Amino acid sequence: MNETERRLSGDVEHYLKLARANYFALWGFYALSIGSSIAATFLAAAKRDTPLLPVLTAIPGVILLITSTFKFNARSQWHYEKKRRLDSLLRLSLAKAQATSEAEVAEKWNRIDEDMDRSWPGWGELSRTAQKPVD
Repeated sequence: MNETERRLSGDVEHYLKLARANYFALWGFYALSIGSSIAATFLAAAKRDTPLLPVLTAIPGVILLITSTFKFNARSQWHYEKKRRLDSLLRLSLAKAQATSEAEVAEKWNRIDEDMDRSWPGWGELSRTAQKPVD
């Protein structure tokens, strides 16, 4: 394995970790949201007057705001896609396929980075009201 392949392999592992972290963060937030909603429902049904009830009922809304802002699902998919593309390039390089010299691998890697950078999900956006066209 040459230096380019080692670095490419490191990037594959890096993006796999980021994809999984975003995926599990999303599901963790979903579980927290559902759990707090269930707990709030039980407290309300039992007519328990506790200061915890408003906090529990607010958690799903806060989580909705967090997940729509940080876009964990879109980011997870983006990281999985980048990992898949880099993994494909690594397999070609390791198989010593035609047109996979170190320079060509580096060129393809650069193209993958450029393509993926254009599709980065970014942050959530605030909704905007429709604006009337200026005459």
